[in-house]
Amino acid sequence: QLRLLGNWELVLREAQGPGGQPFFTVAADRRAKRVAVLIPGTQTPQDCVTDLKALPVQVLADGSLIGWVHRGMMRQASAILRLVGSALERFEKDGYEVLFIGHSLGAGVSAIAGAVARLGIEKVKLKKVRSFCYATPAIGNGSFGKYCEGHAITVINC
Repeated sequence: QLRLLGNWELVLREAQGPGGQPFFTVAADRRAKRVAVLIPGTQTPQDCVTDLKALPVQVLADGSLIGWVHRGMMRQASAILRLVGSALERFEKDGYEVLFIGHSLGAGVSAIAGAVARLGIEKVKLKKVRSFCYATPAIGNGSFGKYCEGHAITVINC
């Protein structure tokens, strides 16, 4: 299906795994110098458990409180970055823009993953990162939302 989008090619496809890791796909457009982490919405019983882990957790960077976010989605975002963060840093070093793209649960994870990568929380630090989020659920408080304005675009169909 990536071939239908033009120059995109599959880099990695990961199934759900331990530590909250969701299913996700990594694809690259080498001509446009973009790499995308694609995260789907709720599909499995484990995803339903993640949806229910809505307790707030702090997002801290250099000892400062950035805001509060959905615990289950933070766990998934962190798991993705631990798994592919170093590869994303190499792509960025080679001039690529890093994109996190998701729908519903995946949209929340995408927004958080972009923030975590910008902040360098999971030992991954990205500067050229954006999150494209479709049908994004509530994921955090107002101060976290304000921080996300620098990298995230969310679309909600009303």
